[in-house]
Amino acid sequence: MAARRADRCPLPASVTCDGADGPEDELTAQRADSRVAQAAEIRRIERDLHDGAQARLAALGLSLATAEKLMESDPPANAS
Repeated sequence: MAARRADRCPLPASVTCDGADGPEDELTAQRADSRVAQAAEIRRIERDLHDGAQARLAALGLSLATAEKLMESDPPANAS
């Protein structure tokens, strides 16, 4: 079994891949940390996109309401 594990080990021969708190465990922990960081970054981007779009839509709604009131209150100005 040790020979098979050594065949799969992508590290130099001077580093053993015995699985006891070795490079494989460290690599697994780093990958897990990367996945957690990536998921947090994706959530942050989604939240920023949602909040930004919501603010723009609210501003657009206010602009449209203002334009509608202006059209109703001053029709001659709208003709020119």
